[in-house]
Amino acid sequence: MAADAEKLLIIGGSGFIGRNVVARLAQADGLNRRPLAATYCRDASFVDWAAQWPHVTPIRFDGTTGPGAFSDYAACLYMAGNANHTWALDHPADDLRMNAGALLNALADFRGRLVYLSSGAVYYGLAGQVSPATPVQPAFPYAISKYASELYVRQLAHVGRLTGFTIVRLYYAYGPYEPARRLIPTLIRRLAFQDEERFTLNGDGETLMAPLYVDDVAAALCAALDGPSLNRAVDLCPPRPLALRALVEQAAAALDRPLRLSQRPTAEEAIRFWSSGDEARRLFGPAQPVSLAEGIGRYARWLRENARQE
Repeated sequence: MAADAEKLLIIGGSGFIGRNVVARLAQADGLNRRPLAATYCRDASFVDWAAQWPHVTPIRFDGTTGPGAFSDYAACLYMAGNANHTWALDHPADDLRMNAGALLNALADFRGRLVYLSSGAVYYGLAGQVSPATPVQPAFPYAISKYASELYVRQLAHVGRLTGFTIVRLYYAYGPYEPARRLIPTLIRRLAFQDEERFTLNGDGETLMAPLYVDDVAAALCAALDGPSLNRAVDLCPPRPLALRALVEQAAAALDRPLRLSQRPTAEEAIRFWSSGDEARRLFGPAQPVSLAEGIGRYARWLRENARQE
C-alpha cells in the first residue's frame, strides 16, 4: 500500500450500488491499494463479503441515530438513505430523516471532498428535456428529501466544511445486488425463471425510464470520486429515455420470452422529463453505455448464478 495513499470512505457501501462501487474500487488499485472504508447499517453479511479485500474496512454506521466520526478521510462517496419512492409517499418524515438528516450526521466532522449520489427525481413535476441548469421545485416526498440533501451539501461547502463536492443525479440503475422488489429483477425472475408470460405495469406504461447498467454507474461514480470536484450537479443517465412499456418489451425480447402486458393504477407521479447525460459521459464515461439488451443478459446470468450459490 502506498504510504501517502489517501483514505476513501463509502457511506452506504453495503447497498445495491455501494457493493458494485466497493468491488470496483477494491479491484482497480492494483498494488497501490488505498485504504477504503465502507459503511453498512443492517446488512451484517457485508462484513464477510468485504473480507475478500484486506484493505477494505467495513464500518457499522446508522446516520439516523447520531453523528459519524470520519474526520480522517480525504474523500467520501455518499450513497446511503431511502431509495423507495412509493414508501416515501406514506412516510415523508422518515424519508427526510433517512436522506437529509442522515447525510448531515455522516458529514458532522468530515472535511474532505464529497461525491453525493442524488437522483433525477429532483426534476419531478417537469416535462421535456431538463439539465442541472433547470430550476426545480419538486412536490414529491422522495424528490424533496434528495433536493434538500443537495442544498445541504452546497451549504457545507459554502461554510468551508467540504473542500469540494460533486452531485451526481442518477436516473435509474439496475444490475447485481439490486433489491428484488424492483422492476427489472422482478421481470427477469418472472419471465426467465418462472416461465410466466403476463406482466403488470404500474400506470399507463408511458412514464419515462432511463436505465443504466450498474457497471456503468459504478465506473462513473469511481471516476467522479477520483477526479476534481465540480462543485455542481451533473445528470447520470443514458442518451435517450424509454417509455416503461418499451423498456419491458425490449427486456422480454432480450430474454427471448413471450410477454402479455396489463396495467394497474399507481399513486406514484409519472415521469415526463429526460436529460441527455452528455456531460457525465464526457467527464466520467463510458462513451458508449452498456445496451439494455446486453445489460439484461448479464444481469440474468448473474441472478441465475447467484441463485445456485444461495
